Parts: sequence; C-alpha cells; structure tokens
Amino acid sequence: MDISDLLRSGFIVIGEWCLIDGELQLSANASAELERSHAVYVFREGLEILYIGVTLRALSRRMKNYLKPGASQRTSRRLNALITERLHDGAKIEVLAFWPGRTDVGGLPVDVAPGLETALISLIRPGWNMKGAGKRVPLPQVPGSDLRADSTYWVYVNDVIRKCRIHKSTCPYCNSGRGLHGGGDRQSSYWRSFVDRQGATDFAENVGHSDVRTCTHCGG
Repeated sequence: MDISDLLRSGFIVIGEWCLIDGELQLSANASAELERSHAVYVFREGLEILYIGVTLRALSRRMKNYLKPGASQRTSRRLNALITERLHDGAKIEVLAFWPGRTDVGGLPVDVAPGLETALISLIRPGWNMKGAGKRVPLPQVPGSDLRADSTYWVYVNDVIRKCRIHKSTCPYCNSGRGLHGGGDRQSSYWRSFVDRQGATDFAENVGHSDVRTCTHCGG
C-alpha cells in the first residue's frame, strides 16, 4: 500500500507544512475540512508516507499541537522537530486527511477512525511512527524517573476496552498511578503522569480511544 492507494480511497490534501520566520506553520487549502473531527491524517513527502495519526477532535486543533507543542506533549514535540528539520532541508511535506465515519457492530456504535489508523500503521510502517506501533512500551513504576513527584494529574489507558480516564493524583482509583489495588501498569492497561490538567487532557484525547472522560469520583 502506498500514497496512491490512500488518495484513491478518499484521502485529500488539506495543507502543507512550511516555515515562516523559522517557525512551523500549516498552509491550509481546505480550511473548512480542518474543522471536521474523527479524522485519520497523513504527513507525506512526495511518495513517502512519513506519519499516520488520528484525532477525535477537530483536525485543526490537532494540527495546532504540532505548531507549538507543550512540554508534556512528547509526540507533538518530536514531530515538530522532524518536520522542521525536513523543511530546512528543502522538503515539501503535505498533510492529507480522511474521515471514515462511524458504523455499528451488533447494534453498538463504532468509531472507525482509530481502527483505520492502527491498520494503516501496521500495513505501511511509516518512518515517523514509533517502531512497534500498536505495542506499548510501559513506563517504570514508582520510584522511577518518568513518574514525577509533582504530577497532579494522571491518565489511565485501557487498550482492551479502548478507554481513557483522567484522574487527580489524590483519587483513590488513581493512587498516583498505582491504581486502586496498587498494581500500576498491566499488560493491557497503563498510567501516564502530567503536571497539569491540560497536558493530561491533550494526551487522553489523542490516544485514539473512543471512550475518553474524567473520573466520576474525583472529577479529574
């Protein structure tokens, strides 16, 4: 599968990354489409597919994360650096997007976009998607360098039932990333820590799971 297959399937070019006064910008040629949500998007240079992502929010909001990523947005910071480096080398990097819609299975609603992103990454293996896409590399548990003492918000991710929950660190269901029973990370679920609620929310909304909410106990 290559870029021509994606274009035939309905992906459209919505813009191009560029540098203005040394800062990354998105020159959009389909501004109305940028306000649509539940999209699978692609960064490409010529025939090469560099990166595949998904967003359940308006696509414009996801693209803004790449322009000026926050300190906790590690993926956005990494991609900002990669895009900027390529542009300095004279590359032309376009953004394509596709909105696959929703369906139902057994009468239950299903958001197609996250599944399509996973399938495309597995088929194409873009160079900018982390190796072993779809497989989580767990963070160390307390004590550990990635679990910060000043973390006030945590996100619980369950890859089996595809949900994310935003917790305050003081929540008994969070227990500073250890969980209700103190087990911490498991094979199909894990915790991520953040110093502010915005960072936790941005992460949770971009994991790709359809069920994203704050904890009903602590209010996240």
